[in-house]
Amino acid sequence: MEDFKTWYFSLPIVSRSFMTAVVAVTFVVSLIYSYLPYYMFLDREKLMNFQIWRIYTNFFFIGVFGPNIIWEFIFLYFATTRIDSLFTDRQVDEQMWLYFIIMTFLSIAGLIFKFQFLCTTFLFALIYIWCKRQPFETVQFFFGLKFKSGYFPFVLMVLHLLLGQSILQDLLGMAAGHGYIFFKYIYPVSSGKDFLRTPRFFTSFVNKYISKTQAHNYQNPNNQQQNNQGQQGFGFRHFQGQGVRIG
Repeated sequence: MEDFKTWYFSLPIVSRSFMTAVVAVTFVVSLIYSYLPYYMFLDREKLMNFQIWRIYTNFFFIGVFGPNIIWEFIFLYFATTRIDSLFTDRQVDEQMWLYFIIMTFLSIAGLIFKFQFLCTTFLFALIYIWCKRQPFETVQFFFGLKFKSGYFPFVLMVLHLLLGQSILQDLLGMAAGHGYIFFKYIYPVSSGKDFLRTPRFFTSFVNKYISKTQAHNYQNPNNQQQNNQGQQGFGFRHFQGQGVRIG
């Protein structure tokens, strides 16, 4: 139990909070109150009735206990911890702003395509962003299959097709992730305009109420390794990664 507590509080605050919320909702819906998703799902009419929270609460429901829930939890952990590696322990505001931007875009898309819950789509977007930023990490998938992380989103889509699932939500996640990459890192270089810059008021709020103790509680080993390699900023890094395993 002590080991779990140590591991849990060693996680960055953004991923720790998001994973905790998703797992907590899963337990509540599965064991206590099955009607909870009714108050969380994305719906145009309910948004018009000022239930604005649904824009974001729909991302905190990933499913109920069943044969696939372990895979969903693995996917949740993999996506959130991988995106952690792109931010230092003092960039909590930027990571939270990324979450906010992606969730907002996907909720708009969800209203258009009439999706009620978009947690897995959000996780796909996070994975896509990480794969584009770290395209040469080695990912070990099921049955010992290994490939570079740059191909991972496409491997996931092929897997979903083989399982007879729709890949529309995967494509929406890819679009959200690609849009973020373009407007955050590519377009500002040519235009000098950063439309996704984290607002000062948001940074001030996060630094004052959320991340003021984060720097003392967590040091990201991936960022430490990058600093030792002399890499600065958020440019695309081309190197052979240590490898990560999923499944």
